[in-house]
Amino acid sequence: MTSSACDTVEPPPEWPAERAELLARIDQLEQQLAWFQRQIFGEKSERRHGEPPPEQMSLGEGLGRAEAPALQ
Repeated sequence: MTSSACDTVEPPPEWPAERAELLARIDQLEQQLAWFQRQIFGEKSERRHGEPPPEQMSLGEGLGRAEAPALQ
């Protein structure tokens, strides 16, 4: 059997440079994806703390609905 012409064809000269660019872009996107996954699914500092101390008030607690002072 003889070898076909496809076995000896060289790729265009711009392919190695384009491949290197695409591999760099893939690496960049994988790093970005990992960062987003850490932001969404990673352990957050807010989740690490236990219950707040009992003396800590909630947002808006103690404000009540005070009457507005009358304007004179």
